[in-house]
Amino acid sequence: SGRKSGAVRAILSGGEPTLHSRLIDIITTAKRSGYSHIQIITNGRMFAYKNFLSNCLANGLNEVTFSVHGHTEKLHDRLTGMPGSYRQTIQALKNALNEKNLIVSVDIVINGLNVQYTKDIIDHLTGIGVREFDLLHIIPFGRAWDNRKALFYDIEKGLPHLRKAFKLSLDPNIHIWANRFP
Repeated sequence: SGRKSGAVRAILSGGEPTLHSRLIDIITTAKRSGYSHIQIITNGRMFAYKNFLSNCLANGLNEVTFSVHGHTEKLHDRLTGMPGSYRQTIQALKNALNEKNLIVSVDIVINGLNVQYTKDIIDHLTGIGVREFDLLHIIPFGRAWDNRKALFYDIEKGLPHLRKAFKLSLDPNIHIWANRFP
């Protein structure tokens, strides 16, 4: 129905799409249906396995957006609640960046625990080779709401940190998008 209504992009998101048992079938079906662009928004951990990444690419995947929440293992793992997730995500990110025709970007959900490190996170990831970022202001639902005391922050107090990060977009090789900010 998406193709019939003129959609050209298939975006696989929500939960963790790489854990879906029929992910390859979904990518293949999207490609066969005529979508010219197939993207996954992911924590990326499955792409630490090169064969998994290769299989997705061979079946039509052409963009991956990784969710990265910190520039250190301690910060990222705290925010994901999953020890070892930082190492796996960074390995996956490096694997993806080594793929010649794959578009790679990073989503960073800005919150009370990482807002002061926003520029550091972007600097760290540009050092790895990332050139496109989407900074997403935290929204009050799910686990974010349950942990709101730690995660919500005063936007006015966070603004100096955000401004430092946004200045990085003056580099013509770095693209920063802002999403859901008041």
